[in-house]
Amino acid sequence: MQGDPGEPTPIAPIGTVRWTICATYDHEDRSDAKQVDIYADITTAKPSLQAPADDLQRFADYFFPAGLDNEVIRVLTAPRVPLTPTISLVGENPANVVVQEIPEFNVLVSHVEDGAKNQAVVAAFNVMPGNMGSLNEVPHFVSHHQYGVIHDEYVIERVLKHKWNRGGFDRQLMLQGPIEVQRPQVRLGGVQFITETATMYATMDLLTLDAVAIETDSNRRTDVIKLSGQSRITANHMILGDGTYVGSDDADFPAPENKPWGVVTSPSLAPDYSPVAEIAQFQQRAEQDGYQHIAKPFARLPTDAGSVIIPAYYRLEGVTKLLCVLGDLREPFV
Repeated sequence: MQGDPGEPTPIAPIGTVRWTICATYDHEDRSDAKQVDIYADITTAKPSLQAPADDLQRFADYFFPAGLDNEVIRVLTAPRVPLTPTISLVGENPANVVVQEIPEFNVLVSHVEDGAKNQAVVAAFNVMPGNMGSLNEVPHFVSHHQYGVIHDEYVIERVLKHKWNRGGFDRQLMLQGPIEVQRPQVRLGGVQFITETATMYATMDLLTLDAVAIETDSNRRTDVIKLSGQSRITANHMILGDGTYVGSDDADFPAPENKPWGVVTSPSLAPDYSPVAEIAQFQQRAEQDGYQHIAKPFARLPTDAGSVIIPAYYRLEGVTKLLCVLGDLREPFV
């Protein structure tokens, strides 16, 4: 019986085919840029086909006389297929900039399984001189997420110093505070000097980032990452109690002075920024220029990375000195 040509042709499924492809995997690393590509070697692929012996099998035999297994190999024309995006120890680095801050770089690649036999690819990095880790100590910790990161204090310090040396982070803070000044007043009997409190405004230029330390903040009952280094403080102007503006040309200000600086940061999904605007701005830049590269450990990010790579969990350990991140990938990219 011939149907109405104007009506759509009905479609009915005839069965389900399941292919399983087993292949070895390998990796290629770029030690100068601290990156690694992990790929499946298609030349070693061994596909297996599971199909019911019914109409579907007859359909497959007719259209693929050489066998569906061989057809799978034929369409996989590339000798290797990426299993992950290019993993970068310092996060985004599309130009493959040399990372001099991490002198050692030894990569171990393997896989782990959880209790349900779900597999995850592991890239482990030995970067501290004299220390070698063991892949046997790596658990399957990503659960239902697509990727995870575990960094110790040494790696975090090196990554942040690399981003600092590349021009990242806020480099200047505006300071203000009370200062006692002597102000001349003309009175009967001559000029007298009275002491009053003024507000001094100064600029703190952050010259170096010398230390990155994971610490436990007992006052806030949380673990934090403290950044510290050397700075230069330069007095700009001051405001007297009656509102008078006094510039550097009008008074003897202290000479610029080098002093240590330190700011506490706390990478998380909802960072607790300081109520002080200048400090909060530094913490936000630290998140943008530093911690997001740890949470998104890929050399090349898609243009809409904010909606594709989604960090879902942070954990900072003050005792073990570790930062753990779990994330999801909304779509594949390389």
